[in-house]
Amino acid sequence: MATLLKSASIDSIDRPLAGVAWMLLAQFCFAVMGVAGRVSSSVAPWQEVLLVRFVAGAFAAWLLARLRNVPLVIVDKRAQFGRSFFGTVAALGTFYLLAARQMPLGDAVTLFAVSPLLVAVLSWPVLGERVTKRSALAIVVGFAGVVAIAKPSFQTAPVLVLIGFVTAASTAIAMMWLRRMGSSERGEAIVFNFSIFGAVVALVSALPILTWPKGYGLLWLCLTGLTGGLGQLCMTKAYSLAQAARVSAVTSTGIVMTRILALVVFFEVPTFWQWAGTALVLFATAAVASSGILKK
Repeated sequence: MATLLKSASIDSIDRPLAGVAWMLLAQFCFAVMGVAGRVSSSVAPWQEVLLVRFVAGAFAAWLLARLRNVPLVIVDKRAQFGRSFFGTVAALGTFYLLAARQMPLGDAVTLFAVSPLLVAVLSWPVLGERVTKRSALAIVVGFAGVVAIAKPSFQTAPVLVLIGFVTAASTAIAMMWLRRMGSSERGEAIVFNFSIFGAVVALVSALPILTWPKGYGLLWLCLTGLTGGLGQLCMTKAYSLAQAARVSAVTSTGIVMTRILALVVFFEVPTFWQWAGTALVLFATAAVASSGILKK
């Protein structure tokens, strides 16, 4: 895997402030998608929710490409396949766990949050991006904050926990491919081709159980797809602008945003430990971002 990724070409660009800003926007979109996806899974099969998310992502990328008059052709097809394959595996795991009522939301988001740590660990041997001691410490602090926020009990079925770890690992590998593609490929093209790949997989899995949700269920489905597609575009842009480990550390803010949205939508009042974890995550994010900006 490392040899394969290193063979990919990339125009070296490191604009940490811009990368962090785009990732923050992506995390907001994904937080909305997560809440909408959980509601949608109560009125439609999770495979169908995932299908809508991919179709909407492909449409958003196509529309933006048309407006900007840019092609949707990928040059490095091998890297695109790696990004699409592992990204689709991660999406399958994410939406499956969002729909699994046996797993508390705190357990699920904590498992997903392992991926930035895996990106940080892999970014040096795979991408050749050194992680500073300050950034490494901040990432550890951020993960501690994620654990405090989510308050995981992990008293769920072992199979679901395993799916969560596979999802996080697949996300990390997909992000490695995405960073290797960097600015050498158009973000719209990356998202469009990934979304088409994922939509085909989701369609195959959803065909036997397709339903037509009515009323508010259809609105939640559309919101899931729209925010997922926009988040994918923003995340792709972020990874093209800054180092993978630094940008990935910012993804922990998505947990904070999800908690805030859960408070508004589901009236879930955070506990003391969740507030404390929020503070740790924000501190870690600021430390990682400022570290990259100062070094630049």
